[in-house]
Amino acid sequence: MVYSRKIFNESDFQIETDQSRSEMLNKTALFLFLTYLFLNPFPHTTFFKQFFFYTSLIPVFIFLKKGNVNIQVKSPVFSALMLFMIWSFISILFALDKPNSAIDFYSHLIKYLIQYVFLVNFFVRKGSLKLLLAIVVLSELIFTGGALFYEYVFMGRSFKSRLLIERTDVATDMISFGFVTGLILSVWLAKDQKSLFAKIGLIISFIVFLTATIMTHSRGAFLSLCASLIIL
Repeated sequence: MVYSRKIFNESDFQIETDQSRSEMLNKTALFLFLTYLFLNPFPHTTFFKQFFFYTSLIPVFIFLKKGNVNIQVKSPVFSALMLFMIWSFISILFALDKPNSAIDFYSHLIKYLIQYVFLVNFFVRKGSLKLLLAIVVLSELIFTGGALFYEYVFMGRSFKSRLLIERTDVATDMISFGFVTGLILSVWLAKDQKSLFAKIGLIISFIVFLTATIMTHSRGAFLSLCASLIIL
């Protein structure tokens, strides 16, 4: 009979199992949240955006329950946002339409605070941060390229007309923020790219975002674009 010696402890195996589960939960949360961010520019995707946003919080609650993560919220930005949240909550008490004001308070402030906390706690590595920015650029590029093609090629509208001005499902005065953001991020990502293919793709993205920003005829977009490019 041959006796084999026990080479690892059960406690070590348990630690490795817990680490693998934590890594899986972390990747699941990142995937769901990145999918939510990818769908953000597109209209008529409200159900999917809500689904991926709330399901991305499930792994976070599991982490909190097991004590595997320590949520960090202390920062000057978060403190200012908390003061603004308190002021907004007090203003609901004096609003004429309290139910709708309370809904807006959650959907336009609390929900974004949750996203802020998610971002600063889960996107702490350089690789995950670059992946986040790449997803934002890609989603904005698909939306922007599709909007330009739809307006000026498929619909055959004049280049003198404002981009998406006749679409009621898209706020024309808001989409330029996405264009400028995509433009800035494409410039920032292009600086560290060593791949020629990636650089060409980011240059094309820059041209598409710049064209769309000009076609919105938005003075606010022009001012923010000039300021951001000077800073860059």
